[in-house]
Amino acid sequence: MPTLPAKRQLVNVAIPSMPGDPLLYRVPEGWPDLLRKSGVTGSSSFASQLLGRRVLVPLSNRTRVGIVVPPFSSIDEGALEPGKLKYVEALLDQDSAALSPELVLLCAHVVRRYLCDWGEVIQAALPKELLSPPNVIVRWIGPELEGMWPEEVTSKRSHITLSRFLAGEGRVSASVLRKRFPRLSVDSVLIELADQGLIEREERISDIETVATADWVIVEGDASIETIPANATARRRIFDALLDLGGECSWLELRKLTRVTRDQVNKMADAGLVRWDKRTRDVIGLGFDPRTQEGPPPPLTDEQNHAVEEVAKRIESGKREVFLLDGLPGTGKTRVYVELIAKARELGKGVLVLVPEISLTPQVVARIRQVIHEPVVVMHSGMQSVQRTASWRALHRGEAGIVVGPRSAVFAPVRDLGLVIVDEEHEEAYKQQDPAPRYHGRDLAAARGWMTNAPVLLASATPSLETMYLVNERKRAIRLPLTQRFGASWPKVRVLDRRREAEDAPYIGPELAEAIASCTGRGEGVILLITRRGYAPILQCHNCGDTQSCPNCDISLTFHTKGSRKNEAVLRCHLCGYNRRVPNTCGICNADDLRVLGVGTQRIEEEILQRFPDLIPTRMDRDTLRRVGEQERILREFAAGESHILLGTQLVAKGHDFSHVTLVGVINADPALNQPDFRASERTFRLLVQAAGRAGRGDKPGEVIIQTLRPEHTLFGYLAKPARDSFIEMEMNRRLALEYPPYAHLTVLTLSGNDDEAVRSSAFIVADYIRHYPGELSLLGPEPAFIKRVKRKYRWRLMVKSSKSVDGSGEQMRSVLRAMMKAVNLETGVRLSVDVDALEVA
Repeated sequence: MPTLPAKRQLVNVAIPSMPGDPLLYRVPEGWPDLLRKSGVTGSSSFASQLLGRRVLVPLSNRTRVGIVVPPFSSIDEGALEPGKLKYVEALLDQDSAALSPELVLLCAHVVRRYLCDWGEVIQAALPKELLSPPNVIVRWIGPELEGMWPEEVTSKRSHITLSRFLAGEGRVSASVLRKRFPRLSVDSVLIELADQGLIEREERISDIETVATADWVIVEGDASIETIPANATARRRIFDALLDLGGECSWLELRKLTRVTRDQVNKMADAGLVRWDKRTRDVIGLGFDPRTQEGPPPPLTDEQNHAVEEVAKRIESGKREVFLLDGLPGTGKTRVYVELIAKARELGKGVLVLVPEISLTPQVVARIRQVIHEPVVVMHSGMQSVQRTASWRALHRGEAGIVVGPRSAVFAPVRDLGLVIVDEEHEEAYKQQDPAPRYHGRDLAAARGWMTNAPVLLASATPSLETMYLVNERKRAIRLPLTQRFGASWPKVRVLDRRREAEDAPYIGPELAEAIASCTGRGEGVILLITRRGYAPILQCHNCGDTQSCPNCDISLTFHTKGSRKNEAVLRCHLCGYNRRVPNTCGICNADDLRVLGVGTQRIEEEILQRFPDLIPTRMDRDTLRRVGEQERILREFAAGESHILLGTQLVAKGHDFSHVTLVGVINADPALNQPDFRASERTFRLLVQAAGRAGRGDKPGEVIIQTLRPEHTLFGYLAKPARDSFIEMEMNRRLALEYPPYAHLTVLTLSGNDDEAVRSSAFIVADYIRHYPGELSLLGPEPAFIKRVKRKYRWRLMVKSSKSVDGSGEQMRSVLRAMMKAVNLETGVRLSVDVDALEVA
């Protein structure tokens, strides 16, 4: 890590997660020589050649890692006040930039479009390990200390305290010192001690090219299971698992498969049964065992072949184009894009595949590796930090050319990008909410394809209205229809009216219960969709009507069974995480008649166990998926027939392919329809179509049973056919009349703080500014958010709209909002968040 000499140029440096504009630093004039020695050439200025590279810069009393970002400037040194600007301390990326020019442009696009700060975007675009401040190691080189520190050396008490400790320890990291002496300004003292020649400082920082390693467990050559006592079941299970895996396995995978501890493996190593080894970390297909997959895929249909040919032409020519692969569940969309991935790789081009949920990653990787026998890198937040960094490095070094992951993978450093795929493009999980940047993964993937001249394939059974607008109105996307459904035909849909049933009737109605019994009796699988997790959403006093509410948020607490380590029922807030034991009496009237109202996944699981004692249900919701690898286990067991019913929240409706499932039941479709949001009908229709698509994917016909208190709703009539295009046309006409997306740009402004009056006042300050700004903008609000208080913060919201007929790109609206963000002075303690292209409006 060379230190850089003298002066003259300026660079903008973005500090990760730091609000505001990038900071200006001076660039020493020796920098061009460093770049030339590293093989960096070109006619552009050396400052522009630094784009995307990591640097060390001083900030306050610490050294921080930053990224060089545009724009650059040259200055006359004489025009600067002495000491006004600080110098960059070191260049960390000499061989290659952390962010390629393409990704720098993508980050700049995010800053402009989503009205966020560079520091926020950098934080999202790079692994945390690469952005961590240097780990400073301090070594005492001063004299040995005996007794009190001599006054002639220093009289500062902080120096005395720290010096004594350092002299005793010899070598210690600055992070340890900060924890050991929280009241001292450790970094300032260390700088002063270094200036006095009493300590040496060594800075260690993660390098881009560092190769990550992983622990492996290997069976010793002469080891035998006969030497393990019969009652040592854990050791025998570990040994069997290792033999099944060929005698060796990574520790992460072994722990996931056997749920054993490192101590148990250490005891086996002490007994000479196994040994530990260090190997280069394998980031290929994490969480997936290719040996479980089937043979080669079936040949393409005519429609699939046409879709492949159309997109392949653009891959070969490097022509940017957006395609919509449009087909109901079971029409073979995955088969098409796997074929396209193979063609892109034959041409040596990189591939980016986005999926909406982490849970869909293993099966997508499995499909790809059925056809393509090369590295497939996975990147998502469910991986350990070291795994994500290893995946990033494999792509950055060009060791892999395919990456699969959720929205955050849009920043993956894929080389020579030639194809971008967004699976289930309609899913709102692609939209980042908090923290900023609040980008949309689908739209950002399309922008990245456009910047790199790579075709973009959006795949969906229920395309978003925004995408249909691009296809039909703007003619900016080409629709590739798939109409032939593999397996049986579209399942029969029954909508059941539950209005006349008794108030205490079971949540699984008689028709659905009969269908469950019939289906499982034939050895077929059942999926049940419940829109809420927990046991029940409300615990209410039957005497006074009071409900148990969260002290931090304006919502009721959800009743959960077995919610604590002692398997006691708990009340839990799904917004802030607050939880407490269930009270015996009402806190208002002291009555002991507390009743649960409504239904969640736990309550349906309990009802199944009571009414169908011979059946094994498996629940899949956020509560059951807290352990790493749990979702894969649940899906694997259900696919193998080890459980009869898969029940859960909307996770069970997303992209899963179970050929033995012939019945899908929706316990209650009403909560989704009753949301105070103009997108409620679209979301519900999409969810129900996706759920219905899980039935009848094999050679047996499927059935879908939907229970509701609103059977007359027009949405259900479009499901039975399914008349999806008619529903889309109806919904588009309604949006056009109201001037809502996709015919308008929509930004939601949320103001939050501890003082409700200060938040309200700030909301009106923002509203007054926007109303008086010239331009054709429409402002709704301000008004309290639908849930006014979350995590003890009061919230007020405004919605800003601009018609696409006037403001096609949305730049007019963004320019007004940029000016507002710089001009308005909010009340003390009030925070403003800006959500461009917002999906949450309540």
